[in-house]
Amino acid sequence: LVLDAVAAKNEPEVLFFSDRAISNRDYGAAVQKLIRTLPNDKVVYSSEEILQHLADTENCQVNIPPYPRTLILASNSSILLEIKHARNFLRILSSALIPLSSKFPLHNGQGVAAVLKKKEAIAPSQPSLVLALDRLSDPGNVGTLIRTAAGAGAHAVFLTKGSADPFSPKTLRAGMGAQFRIPVLPNWEWTDIESYSRERGLALIVADGSGDVRHYSYDWQEPSVLVVGAEADGPSAEVLKSADCCVSIPLAEDSAESLNAAVAGAVILFEAQRQRLVG
Repeated sequence: LVLDAVAAKNEPEVLFFSDRAISNRDYGAAVQKLIRTLPNDKVVYSSEEILQHLADTENCQVNIPPYPRTLILASNSSILLEIKHARNFLRILSSALIPLSSKFPLHNGQGVAAVLKKKEAIAPSQPSLVLALDRLSDPGNVGTLIRTAAGAGAHAVFLTKGSADPFSPKTLRAGMGAQFRIPVLPNWEWTDIESYSRERGLALIVADGSGDVRHYSYDWQEPSVLVVGAEADGPSAEVLKSADCCVSIPLAEDSAESLNAAVAGAVILFEAQRQRLVG
């Protein structure tokens, strides 16, 4: 995840690495190359134990006052803290994380972690396919859909207010670095997504179990925004009112009443990709 983030031009403030990172046959050369590009005061050679604690973001939590957002990515692709400067992190690391070594089991890590300035995503000016998540609250579903959108060739992912944080620890793990390969823009009002779409000639296509158009019958070669609604309630009344079309996925008789939101979104996104590939 660190390498994905740097490749997406998120600037490192400090990089932590251990012998494990530079000796790994799969990514060790890339880590060494990154180390050589950074000033000495931004590189910290660390013990494996400390880096293992950086990866254990669910147990090793430290409460500090809020600062402007800065990502701390560990080897399990998680955010540990929000801090202002790397030196604050070093102080916190020495005073708070190291004493936790006897309390929590260590997990296998990759030996690299970094503090990075988060690059602000920009909405594409003229996309042909966008995924919009309407109040999707489960971090696993959100991360999975961001990863799926990137794989299916979508140009951006928008999230309305009330959706899970796309950069939370669980969402980052589920996204597997996709947050750094596709523009992800959270905290939109639905009216702003609607205006953005209308101004660019994008059709608003809502995934809805009661939709009267099969997901494979819609022409996904048309510039479109696919909207996936909340897990429990589905798309909001406001979203349904704005929809140009509601699509549904046909299910076998006597099967589940509906699909998981991430699964449904994936089925539709890859149908869109299929149509665009075959023309």
